[in-house]
Amino acid sequence: MWSAGGDVVILDEPVSALDAANRVHVLRILEEFKAAGIALVFVSHDLGSVAGIPDRIAVLYRGELVEVGPTRQVLTEPTHPYTRLLLHSAPTLRAGAADRTERAALRAALTA
Repeated sequence: MWSAGGDVVILDEPVSALDAANRVHVLRILEEFKAAGIALVFVSHDLGSVAGIPDRIAVLYRGELVEVGPTRQVLTEPTHPYTRLLLHSAPTLRAGAADRTERAALRAALTA
């Protein structure tokens, strides 16, 4: 939900419960908002779905800011174990034993 004429739209999991077609539709609308100069604040655990829209990403873990930076940098060079775990949790076509091992190591780093 947003108010007409507002400069900021805050979205909580904007596409998490949508099928693929509706997800694309909502993301296109959000891209139009961004192009119109409206600031968008996403709350999402699904970085892959919203990665193409924000200029910057902030990652929270247990209520604390653990990583912030330009979207491309955070997605390609994550520095915090939780950010890496989020990125490795996204399904891929090539997921295998090595990915499971790395996820287990990242979980261990978070609980240490």
